[in-house]
Amino acid sequence: MLFDLRSVSGILLVIAAVGCGPSHPPVLPITGLVTLDDQPLEQGSLIFEAPGQRPATGKIKAGAIVEMTTFDHNDGVPLGEHKVAIFVVKEDYAYVTPENPGVSSGSSNMQVTSLIPQRYNDPTTSGFTASVTSEGENHFEFALNSKK
Repeated sequence: MLFDLRSVSGILLVIAAVGCGPSHPPVLPITGLVTLDDQPLEQGSLIFEAPGQRPATGKIKAGAIVEMTTFDHNDGVPLGEHKVAIFVVKEDYAYVTPENPGVSSGSSNMQVTSLIPQRYNDPTTSGFTASVTSEGENHFEFALNSKK
């Protein structure tokens, strides 16, 4: 009987050890700067996308890249080669009123307008990439141009 308890205890320890490891690929914090026409971008958001990985999303505040999140809030970006998309949008809500017939009362329509050239909104057309590695500082700078 004592032998059986040791075996069961050993099996439980192995299961607990395996269960304590990360359940997702490693992520790392990054820093960065986003400018538009050589001026820090006041606000916005961005996405880092790498093939076969969950995208990381973050915010831009006063030009700085902050709160990059992949699995948990502000946990960072997965290792790898990423394509990057940047968004600065204006959201307008068009509420239905008696003067605006055609839509049932109480509903609204949201219109989103990009405040930067739309090519930056797509990681395949933005021209921005980032290599997140376990070595190095993982600092990235993205210079947007409103004229191009």
